[in-house]
Amino acid sequence: EVLVYPLPYDLTFLRTLEAADEHPDWEPNWTDKEKGIIHLQNTRYSSFADADKRSMALLVRRENLEESSVRLAPESQTVLGGGDVLKLIKAALSEEASLR
Repeated sequence: EVLVYPLPYDLTFLRTLEAADEHPDWEPNWTDKEKGIIHLQNTRYSSFADADKRSMALLVRRENLEESSVRLAPESQTVLGGGDVLKLIKAALSEEASLR
């Protein structure tokens, strides 16, 4: 799923980071604003066998002068919990867009 909103890139990046940080199982690990990457780490993984499922990356992009988008990186689209994080982001960005 690609979330597209009529918001500037900087604001989209900030609200995405804040929303992702609200999830109890995921926390921001590192970000690269210039490349539009927010890397999240799962703090409640169940075993060492799921080591590849402990992280995910969000991609924030400027679509045009008036819109920005957020999506899961291709390698993160099968990570359990990705949909829940996107729901939080969708709610936060929808609220922000309604204020404009």
